[in-house]
Amino acid sequence: MTRRACGPLILIAVLLVLPAVVLGVDIPTTTTTAGQAPTAPAPTPETGDSGDTAAAPAPAAPAAPVRLRLGSRGPVVKDLQRELRRRGARIAVDGVYGQGTRKAVIRQQKRLRLPPTGVANEVLLRRLGIQQLRVAALKVSSVVPAGVRMDRWPTTGRFESPFGPRWGRMHEGIDISDERGTPIQAALAGTVIFAGTEAGYGNLVRIDHGNGVETRYAHLSAFRVAVGQFVNPGDVVGLMGATGSATGVHLHFEVRVDGVAYDPLTALPPRPGSVLPGL
Repeated sequence: MTRRACGPLILIAVLLVLPAVVLGVDIPTTTTTAGQAPTAPAPTPETGDSGDTAAAPAPAAPAAPVRLRLGSRGPVVKDLQRELRRRGARIAVDGVYGQGTRKAVIRQQKRLRLPPTGVANEVLLRRLGIQQLRVAALKVSSVVPAGVRMDRWPTTGRFESPFGPRWGRMHEGIDISDERGTPIQAALAGTVIFAGTEAGYGNLVRIDHGNGVETRYAHLSAFRVAVGQFVNPGDVVGLMGATGSATGVHLHFEVRVDGVAYDPLTALPPRPGSVLPGL
């Protein structure tokens, strides 16, 4: 090609490239074979600020299917029994999947046109309006901050329900059941900041222990303290009852730090013999 013929071609190329440079448009440099699309560049691993390669997150393991049947025990069974009772079943809310619970499940399965197996699976629970709360979806801290320790357990009885996610809600404390009127004692020295009725708690005592630490004692049948009173560990603050949202006589006990609920078991001393293993 002659030099005279090359001139116009060079001018055209400059006119095509110049607007892209001025506008900041990237010009692909990948060459292609006729009739083929450009090959995408191979993905590169992401790096953090430290320069370490960040591995791709592993896929989450599938959750085990829910199958409550004869012999199943625990807080989940209790929640199922509460819902069955709300729908008319005359069964105990004791956390034990016995024959009464099985018969109530079969009745609900027939009513909902599900196979009457007597086994409560995820399909039935979903139809009953009970949603499973995934632990990974909850932003909670279970272990209390360093230095937060209780001096004693608040009462005697049977350990019924732990702290953590439960069906359809977050259980922000622990439950201990015993006879109505069982003394409830302060777990740590502090000042009573509330002694009254509050929503689902029923009769509630709240004690401020300083440094943002607070304990709560719920479902009481009676109070033994007043607001502003200073209590020592072991002082009786109330009596066990079933006020508020409670299906039986028990204490709901919470430990909070700066308003956040933590697992009381991480703050309490070793379980005494007066608190029996539960479900």
